[in-house]
Amino acid sequence: MDNQAAQNNGQPVEDNRHNEMVTRISGELDNSIKNVETPYGNIDILTNANIIILTDINQWEVALSKLYQCSIVYLNKQKKLYVYNTNERIAEMNKIKYILFTAFIFVACSESESIENKVTILVTTNVRGQLDPCG
Repeated sequence: MDNQAAQNNGQPVEDNRHNEMVTRISGELDNSIKNVETPYGNIDILTNANIIILTDINQWEVALSKLYQCSIVYLNKQKKLYVYNTNERIAEMNKIKYILFTAFIFVACSESESIENKVTILVTTNVRGQLDPCG
């Protein structure tokens, strides 16, 4: 066990920081529930309107994936990702901003349209009567 973990009752410093942040943020929100279990992993904070996942900058990809997966269970809630330790990895933070901005533009500029009556499936066969996916 390293020296920092020994000073924190055996828990790594990062786990303590995460837990402290979850407690602090959930205390500031009305009707919040901490550490909600779902089939896809734990949600750090769940409120009437939000799903909130907190993560270290080094684990942002995993947290973003978990946030998306957990949103399947709670469809009508806003998804929020809180990232900490960002001063250590400015380039990573800029990457996150770029990805989220690009996703926002893609969603905002796309038009929802049902295509169920507009799809034609072409199935052909070869000379032996076998299905031919290449046409």
